[in-house]
Amino acid sequence: MLECDWPNTGLNHPFKVVRNRAFTLRNNREEIAFNVHIQDVLIGDFVAHFDVAPKLEKGKPVYALLAISALEGKSKQPGTTDFELLLTDTYFERLDNQEQLMQIIPLRVTFNDIHGNLYETSHELHYDGWTESGEIHFKNFRKVE
Repeated sequence: MLECDWPNTGLNHPFKVVRNRAFTLRNNREEIAFNVHIQDVLIGDFVAHFDVAPKLEKGKPVYALLAISALEGKSKQPGTTDFELLLTDTYFERLDNQEQLMQIIPLRVTFNDIHGNLYETSHELHYDGWTESGEIHFKNFRKVE
């Protein structure tokens, strides 16, 4: 199975901290995973794009690098390349609109085995903008037909 994690830094500051935490991908399968990719994540008017890890061996973590861009047709440009800062900004926009305080962001990670079979793991990132903490919860593992 493939794990996706977004480890907390352990910092607990009353002021804004830009952490630039990376997503960690870890392979717990005996077989090597190829073309490991966190699928694009839509957050408000922006999209987070993640690099593909060409090869992921068992037990060796890889850090997923990302870029953030505006949705096509939107003039607002992201003021950050930090995923967490983008979530925090979106959190405070939601707070103004009296929407749900906890953000739940679906994450999909795809990868191939040595035979070219495609697999997908589904996760949810639970992010609390007030405490600036997040946890990733595993949801599902499946072979894509």
